[in-house]
Amino acid sequence: MRGTVIVEAFADEAPILGRIDHAFEQLSAQVTIPAGFLAPGWPHRATEPLDLRTELFMRSGDGESTDPPWEGVVRRTRTRTEDARTWRLIALGLALHGLNHIEGRYRSQKLIERRDISADLAEGFLSALPRLNLDRPRVEARLLEAARRQLKRGRSSRYREIAIEFGWRPGSDPGPLGWAFALRQISDEVAAAGRPLDPVGLELITRTLLLGQPLDDAAHALGLGVEAAYKRRERAEERIAAAYRITERRPASGRLKTRSRPPAADATATPA
Repeated sequence: MRGTVIVEAFADEAPILGRIDHAFEQLSAQVTIPAGFLAPGWPHRATEPLDLRTELFMRSGDGESTDPPWEGVVRRTRTRTEDARTWRLIALGLALHGLNHIEGRYRSQKLIERRDISADLAEGFLSALPRLNLDRPRVEARLLEAARRQLKRGRSSRYREIAIEFGWRPGSDPGPLGWAFALRQISDEVAAAGRPLDPVGLELITRTLLLGQPLDDAAHALGLGVEAAYKRRERAEERIAAAYRITERRPASGRLKTRSRPPAADATATPA
């Protein structure tokens, strides 16, 4: 590869994975990978990164291991040259189908959540490039698994926001009457404001945010699928947030900024 590679900057408001394919196409028009550059026979002939992605897909479909070219790609992301940045984008572009498949399992209707999911996947994938053990097989699969793990960590952090605002965290002090009383009190206050909570959603908050139980374990114990459990817990959290006027949530930060007086006081207030 020669010369400076220029691609458009990612739009801040768009999920990053939704922009990578366009950037990858731009880059492909500027980069040629010589035959055998990544590993013997990879690629078969001088090719653009976009065509290399197709070649990886076709040859893996025929049962051929893609570890040799993926090792070559990862090693080039680790060099102390300007090309390393280009190779990181190439790596993302080559893995985009796998990343999109993972993203599709966590699809959200909310732009802010889609941005977080997309950013978590990209972060996990890129963070694994410098530390992945290339002596082990299944290079691409392990990069995708690193992306998935980062997504799960990010989601876990974001959906502790409500708990953190109220001081709910494993090992924290619920007061002399215990967590059951503290949660019942909040549930009663929210119900008094005309926003009754789903008991299952409240149970999921208790299990996952207070007792530290993994969401998939809590979902299984309650006879729910993981995605259904996540959505029911999210609805309960949002109802509490709306009732207490918790605002200015910062995605992926694990923090909330403000909370007003309890909702029951709101519900009983009379005009001045």
